[in-house]
Amino acid sequence: MKRFQDCNQLEQLFRYRWYLLIPFKFGFRMLKPFKIYEDKIINNKLIHTDNFEIPKGKLLWRFTCQ
Repeated sequence: MKRFQDCNQLEQLFRYRWYLLIPFKFGFRMLKPFKIYEDKIINNKLIHTDNFEIPKGKLLWRFTCQ
C-alpha cells in the first residue's frame, strides 16, 4: 500500500471520500433542523422528557462529523 503523499490526486480524493460529504450533511441539517431530547434516568429507568434542544453552530458541526 502506498503512502498517502505518494498517491495521485484521484486516489487521494477516493481516500477522502467520507470527509467530502460533511459540508453537505451540515447544510442539510441547517435547512432541516433536528431536535435533541433530554432523557433522565430515575431508578435505573430511562424516562423520556419533552425538553429538547435544537443544535446550532459548533454543536451542530460536531453532530454532523460523527
